[in-house]
Amino acid sequence: MTDEPTPYAPEGSAGGVPPADPAEQAEPGDPDAWSPAGDHETARRRRHRLRLPAALAAAAIVGGGLVVAGEQVTRIGGGPSPQLSIASGSHTPAVTTGGIDAAAVAARVEPAVVDVTAQVLELGGTGTSAGTGMIVTSRGEVVTNNHVVQGSTSVSVEVPAQHRSYAARVIAVDPSRDIALLQMEGASGLPTVTFANPVDVRVGEPVVAIGNAYGLGGTPAVSSGTIVALDRPVTASNGQSSSEHLTGMLQTNARLARGDSGGPLVDASGDVVGMDTAAATTPFSAQTSTIAFAIPSGRVTSVVGSIQRGTQSAAILRTPPAFLGVDVSTSGPGLNGGIPGFGGDGGVGTVPQTPGALVLAVVPGTPAAQLGLQPGDVITSAAGHPITSRGALRAIIVGRRPGQRLALNWLAGPTRYHGTVTLATGPVA
Repeated sequence: MTDEPTPYAPEGSAGGVPPADPAEQAEPGDPDAWSPAGDHETARRRRHRLRLPAALAAAAIVGGGLVVAGEQVTRIGGGPSPQLSIASGSHTPAVTTGGIDAAAVAARVEPAVVDVTAQVLELGGTGTSAGTGMIVTSRGEVVTNNHVVQGSTSVSVEVPAQHRSYAARVIAVDPSRDIALLQMEGASGLPTVTFANPVDVRVGEPVVAIGNAYGLGGTPAVSSGTIVALDRPVTASNGQSSSEHLTGMLQTNARLARGDSGGPLVDASGDVVGMDTAAATTPFSAQTSTIAFAIPSGRVTSVVGSIQRGTQSAAILRTPPAFLGVDVSTSGPGLNGGIPGFGGDGGVGTVPQTPGALVLAVVPGTPAAQLGLQPGDVITSAAGHPITSRGALRAIIVGRRPGQRLALNWLAGPTRYHGTVTLATGPVA
């Protein structure tokens, strides 16, 4: 049950506000508390997972002075845990002019490659995200990109080699590194991928990319190429106000498409050198790209190992999160521009000058909607703590669990209100 909002009452103790994540000091308009665990980066939904229908993104490649004019980067998703299979020793990369037997290499890896499909909650309703994953333990743990499951309310995993589907849950995600670990329910005795020793990866080494291109399912798509560059920084955005910066990426000319996110980039031995994550494409096209990027294997195994060990980290978010159901930005003096509908280019009106979390949108059917929050309202306190920014509201919600009660005070024009809601179970960060 949700308490009805009532006219303003004193906000009570000012209290100490949990510190906001510096990365949460995002540009106005970046989704926030409606996906309350948040993104440690400012980018949202511009990844090269496949949206059905696909939501095409705008972005740019930046790295080592590299800028690809007229292109956009879209997202296609301790040390290593002993539960993971890591190639031992070192090898000499088989750099040849004749290429690589992609079919033979893929045949060794495909049994451990899966299709990931997520039902995702969006401000306008629900949608579907399709990507790829890699089985990393025989009991059915799967690693994929965070962006493949971001905002998900349910996830399913299909093992094409077995013609079998499993329900899956998200164990934890690391949004800043774009990595998520899933658990297939009721799975056992599954084949797993083997990760290459990252120090062995060389520029010019032939590689094979394997994935659920275009979300078609079935036998994975396969393409071959080489490692073009190491340690590339990549910046991508959703074509609106947010962007994400990933560093240390592998660049490959293996051809990738939407839906390949989370799939393996493997060497001639079939060992995973990276997880396919992003590619440059022409805006509003569905074409494949040979300017592609993968998260190095060492980073993947490090994050997965930390999740498996239960390591406490500000970067790793365990699910399920608490959920309010609002898209907010920071309100206050000096922020009167750049928010559609609230001033700035193409907007109407002005950003309220009262410090707080400005409500940009409310997800239907959520606690925020039940409470009566509307776009244009400004949340000024939560749980007795003053709210002066979107990050402050995020910090309050992240510190709570689904089912807990949360008292809010907010402004709707000149009128002050307060009410109490029961936080719901939220989508994945």
